[in-house]
Amino acid sequence: MKFSLKTTGLLILLLWGCPLAGNASATAPSATPSEPVVVFDVWNYFESAGITNTQYRADIIYMLTSLQGIVNREQPRLYLLTALSLFDLESKYSAEPDRSSRPVTDLDAFWLDYLKEKGWVASVKQLETLAEVVDCFRDDVKGLVRWDVSVGATLNVAFMAAGAENFLPVSDSLAGGKLMAWFEKEFSGLKVEMDLSGVFRGKEKKIELDGISFSSRGSAKNDVYRFAIKRFMKRKLLNPHWMWYDIDASLWKTPESWESSIYGKELYSRLGDRAAFQNNGFYNADFWVAKRAVFFDLYPWDDSAPSDDPGQRIGADFGTWNDILEWSYEQRDGKFGVVGGFIPWWIKYTKAQGNPHDAVPGEWNFVQLLTSYNMVNDADAAFGIANASFFQHMPKIPQERCQWSYPPSMKLEPGTTYIAFMMMDYDGSAWLNQAAVSIYRDEARGEIPLNWCINPILNERVPHAFRYMVETRTEQDFFGIESDGTGYVSPYYLQPGVRTGRIQSSGLKEFERYASAVRKRFGYRHTAFYISTRLDDPWLKMAARLNPQGFGTNLSVPPRLVDGVPVFQLKDCHVSMVRDGRFERMVDELYARSEAGDATRLEAWRCVLLTPGQIVAAVKKMEKKYPDAKVEIVDWPNLLQLKKQYLNF
Repeated sequence: MKFSLKTTGLLILLLWGCPLAGNASATAPSATPSEPVVVFDVWNYFESAGITNTQYRADIIYMLTSLQGIVNREQPRLYLLTALSLFDLESKYSAEPDRSSRPVTDLDAFWLDYLKEKGWVASVKQLETLAEVVDCFRDDVKGLVRWDVSVGATLNVAFMAAGAENFLPVSDSLAGGKLMAWFEKEFSGLKVEMDLSGVFRGKEKKIELDGISFSSRGSAKNDVYRFAIKRFMKRKLLNPHWMWYDIDASLWKTPESWESSIYGKELYSRLGDRAAFQNNGFYNADFWVAKRAVFFDLYPWDDSAPSDDPGQRIGADFGTWNDILEWSYEQRDGKFGVVGGFIPWWIKYTKAQGNPHDAVPGEWNFVQLLTSYNMVNDADAAFGIANASFFQHMPKIPQERCQWSYPPSMKLEPGTTYIAFMMMDYDGSAWLNQAAVSIYRDEARGEIPLNWCINPILNERVPHAFRYMVETRTEQDFFGIESDGTGYVSPYYLQPGVRTGRIQSSGLKEFERYASAVRKRFGYRHTAFYISTRLDDPWLKMAARLNPQGFGTNLSVPPRLVDGVPVFQLKDCHVSMVRDGRFERMVDELYARSEAGDATRLEAWRCVLLTPGQIVAAVKKMEKKYPDAKVEIVDWPNLLQLKKQYLNF
């Protein structure tokens, strides 16, 4: 889960083009399969086959998600039952004393039922064994790539080989090499076509592999990515518009390293490997393999060596990361691309693992660097998603359904408190995929105005979730509200001369072009939130042009309109504040001040993972406690125009 300004409570495109530029008004999947969709229940298979070893399970999932990405590249053919709606525990039952034992929705089963109900999946073929799945798609695979468990970065190169060459990743030694032995027995015709095992040690003077030769710089981790740059990127075998920040296989360095990587042990312990794999992004690779994306896991600082490679020359990871981003920028001609994933603060790269920086600055550095190379973040932070390679083919919400209607403009009444509840942070596909199930279906939805702030780039990976929410909305659910600026960016770093990478020319014009196309498609005229380190006129004026009705930010706003556009500083409310009572106290204070005759107030609250029921319960309690309070709960467009009235009063 995102932290700091992204979430304070827990730690607190198409190929070679814009991902939202296609025919979004289609009413059927973009490529209808000629055969029934193959469905494979991963965890049922593990149980029936007696596969209990965590490393063996992981090796299978790395391979299986790569296979899924390969076969789903052009049409939806393979669907896995594996992910859970962990937001049931994080959000839905968050205030319950026994929340760790509450039921958890089988997320992929829920969505498969929905897709069948809509007619987008006509028929399915359930397979029971791994051998049946591999055999079914054997002709789509060109061979195996063996990766080196002792050098975690080789896993990411194996994923890149899956995208570029249709090879299946198999480890050299996880669980004693059981998966490799299985392939040798069951599919002897699938040979190892690329062998990364034993090649990268950081000590050899020269690296030679697969026709690539270069001198080592003393870091096995960085040598691996230098090989990938030469082998895949410079040969234009990967798509520069798509990258996945993937936690590498350093998780398996020692038994202790895996145990220390498990997120939320107390909350998720009864779910075992199934939740641990999901939190660590093990199910996510399929979409990025399908997109032929670049996979990487590098340290976002240049002033120290990372905890997973402490012997490297200081700044080596940062330099390699800049090499990759610079290649991508040049191949894209400066156009915007998308990076999925998020800095894995619970595993590496922060003070918790002996590095000098806190998690919050790590998040900012990560996003600032991406912004500096004209890339936006699809922030799957600590919560994974399966089947995105399948979901990408589902019909996008028609453009005519994005002609949003709002209540008539209100007239400002002096002495009244106006508040808009902004439902966030839905700027990551994994988050929206779960929120639509665990949060949006809350029975209290529809009782008060709620503003659902959805990042439009998510329509590429989870169009079904976005569409489901819009098609089942009530008159009190308001959409057309972007979160974090088309994709999570740090807008200050679009400006020339302050960018943190090697590209110092301005990204403002290109971002405005990119964002304008998306905003027109989705009818967006306002943004909930921009996170920035500073408020500067160049990017503020750009934001005003993109959001003629107004926008929000994390910083204190100017006591004026920006080119006639209102700006709000949002107040953070995380679901953890429901558990400890702070949210209710915030609502209490708001109503108490109003009843006491407080001056006119206008507030926007950033409600991260709060459910409608949690908000409604607090509001109803305070309405009863303070019957004379003058508090109006409003939609975001009305709050924005009320602020214009207030400033011009």
